[in-house]
Amino acid sequence: MSQDVLLDIKDLAVEFRAHSSRIQALRGIDLTLLPGQFHALVGESGAGKTVTACTVLRLLPESARIVRGSVVFQDHNLLSMSGDVLRNLRGREISMIFQQPSKYLNPSMKASHQIMESLRYHLGYSDRAAYGEARRLFEKVGLPARREDMARYPHEFSGGMRQRLMIAMAIACTPSLLIADEPTTALDVGTRLQIINLLQDIRRASGMAILYVTHNIGIVKYAADYISIIYAGKIIESAPRELLFSEPMHPYTRLLLASAPGRDKRGARLRGVPGSVPRPDDIPAGCAFHPRCPIAQKECQETPPPFVRLRTPHRCACFYPGRMGDGPEEGPEVFTGAEFARPKTSFPKTSAAQTTKTAQTTKTTETGSAAFPGSQGQPAPVDAEPPRGQGDVPREGAGVRPSILLRVENISKTFAGSGILRRSPVEALNGVSFSIEEGDIFGLVGESGAGKTTLARIILFLEHPSAGEIFFKDTRLSSLPAKKMREMRSRIQIIFQDPHSALDPRLTIRQSMEEGLKNLGVPGDKRRAQVKSLLEQVEIPWSQEDWYPHEFSGGQKQRIVLARALSMKPEFLVLDEPVSSLDVSIQAGIINLLLDLKKEYNLTYLFISHDLDLIGYLSTTIGVLKAGRLVETGPAGQVLSNPRSPCTRELLENPLSFLSLSETKKI
Repeated sequence: MSQDVLLDIKDLAVEFRAHSSRIQALRGIDLTLLPGQFHALVGESGAGKTVTACTVLRLLPESARIVRGSVVFQDHNLLSMSGDVLRNLRGREISMIFQQPSKYLNPSMKASHQIMESLRYHLGYSDRAAYGEARRLFEKVGLPARREDMARYPHEFSGGMRQRLMIAMAIACTPSLLIADEPTTALDVGTRLQIINLLQDIRRASGMAILYVTHNIGIVKYAADYISIIYAGKIIESAPRELLFSEPMHPYTRLLLASAPGRDKRGARLRGVPGSVPRPDDIPAGCAFHPRCPIAQKECQETPPPFVRLRTPHRCACFYPGRMGDGPEEGPEVFTGAEFARPKTSFPKTSAAQTTKTAQTTKTTETGSAAFPGSQGQPAPVDAEPPRGQGDVPREGAGVRPSILLRVENISKTFAGSGILRRSPVEALNGVSFSIEEGDIFGLVGESGAGKTTLARIILFLEHPSAGEIFFKDTRLSSLPAKKMREMRSRIQIIFQDPHSALDPRLTIRQSMEEGLKNLGVPGDKRRAQVKSLLEQVEIPWSQEDWYPHEFSGGQKQRIVLARALSMKPEFLVLDEPVSSLDVSIQAGIINLLLDLKKEYNLTYLFISHDLDLIGYLSTTIGVLKAGRLVETGPAGQVLSNPRSPCTRELLENPLSFLSLSETKKI
C-alpha cells in the first residue's frame, strides 16, 4: 500500500446469517482514505454504512461473516489480526464515535473515569496523570472541567454534552483515524455545527483522518474533503466534495441531492428517491438501483455496472453517467452541476429594507413530482407560499380570511427543583403567545432546550402550564372536564420524533391502530376497513397488517404512526420533529405525504423542528423560540427574507443548512 494511503478497503463483502439464509450486507466495498482527510460515507438507512464502519474495527456481531476482501490500515490487514493485537489498536490508533452516546457510555461510571480508563490501558498513565489529561480533554471539547462536573454521570449531561464526552474518549490517545457514525443526527443544528467544528479543529491540530458516516447532505457539503456514495452494499460514486456537488454523475446521487428541502424549493414538490433501498436478502440483478432509476435500460437490469474512473479522481458505477434523459436514444444530455450553484446573498442592513431573492427550483411534472435538477423550470421567489394544494386556504387579501383554530396566550412553564441535589427551578417557557389559522402550517423552530416539546405537550394538555391559556376554537382547554378533554384529544393529535417508542413492540400494526378506534366505539368490521384504508393511504401494504414494529424501517414506522393519528379524525396535528432522524430521501417522502394528507383532510399543522430549511420550505407562518421565549413570528416569506431577531439570523446563516443563506465554506 502507498505511504500516502492510511486506510485501504478492497472488495469487502460481509454477510449475515438469518435463520437458514444468508444476507449480503456488503457486496464489494472499495474505499481509500488518506492521512488527515475528512472522508464522508453517504447513503440511506440499510445501505451498509454502519456495517462498513464496524467491519474496519471488527465490531460485527457473531451472526456476521466476512466473505472476502481486505481492510489495510498502515500496511496491516485488520481482518487477519489476532484479537489481542486488534484490542491494542482500538482506541490507540483507530477510535469510533457512535450515533447514540447514551447507549455506549457506561451509566454507572463517572464521566472522567470513562476517559481515564483508555489512558491507563493504552498509554500506561497513572491515576493522577490520567485525571489531569481527562481534565484537559474536557476543556478541549468544550465541557465544563470543574471537579464536580467531571464527577457527573452520563445521564446528567445533555445530548450535545454526551456527544462531546464521546469525542473526548475517542481522541484521548490521539488516534490516526477517527470513525464517526452519525454522531450529530439527534442534535439541533447549532450544536451540530459546534461538534463538526470541534472535530475539524482536532483534525487540523493532530493530522487525524476522519471517516464520517452520515445521511446529512449539509454536513457533507460543509466539511468533507472527499465523498463516497454507498447503495445496497456497494460504493456507486466517489469524488472530491467540490466535484461531486458540481457534477454528480450517478442518478442516485442526483436524486439524493434533489431530495433535500430548502427555502428555494418553496412552491415545488420535493423530488425524493422513488421506492426504498432493497432488502439485503432481495438485491435486484444487474444494477441494484435500476428499479428506482428514471433512466434504467435493459442493460442495467441484467449486468452490474463496473465502478470506473470517469476522470481523476471521479469514479462512478453507472452505464449512463451524467445522463438526464430517459435513455441513450435521447442524446448526450448530461448534468453540469450548475443547478446547485447559488449566488452569495446577504440580509438587509435594516428591518425596513426589503430584498427580493430568487432561487432556481426544479421543474414540476404533471403528477406533481419535480424533475431532475437542471430541467427548465421557473424560478420561485424565496418568499413565495409553499404548495397550496396542502389545504387551499385563502390568504389575507385573497378573500375570506380563515378563522383561528388554536390560540396560545401567555404560556409560561417553570419546572420546580427537586431531588437530593435540590436543583433550582427551571424556566422552560416564558409568556409565549401566537395563533394558528385553520389550514395553516405554523413552523416552530428553535435549538434543543428552547422549549418546543414542552410547548407541544402543554397544547395537548399532557403538561399543565404554570401560567397562560390554550384555546381551541375559542374553547379554553383548562376548563374542560376529564371526559371532554379525552374527546378533545381525538381532535388534536401528536406525531413524536421517535416512531420506535411511539409503537408498542408487542402489538402488530393493525392492533396498534385499532386501539384508538376501539376507544371511539367503532365496531370490529368497520375498524378493520378503516385501518386498511389508512395504511394504503400512507403506502403501507395491507399484507403487512400483522407485522410487528421491528419489522419496519424508520420511515415506514413514521408512516404508521401518522396513519394511527389520522384514524382519530383530527383537525389539528402537532408534528414534533417527525423527520429529524430520517434519511433525506425518506424525509422527502414523508413531507410529501404530509402535504397530500393535509389537502385531503383539510388539516392544520404545528410543525416543530430545529431545521430552518425544512421549516422554510413547508410553513406558511414561522415562530422562532429561544430559551423559552418567542423571539420572532410572522409570515414565512417575511421571516426568511427580512429576519428581525439576531437568533433568527443566526439560524438562517448556519452553514450546515444545505442551502444556507451564508456562503458555504469548507473549513
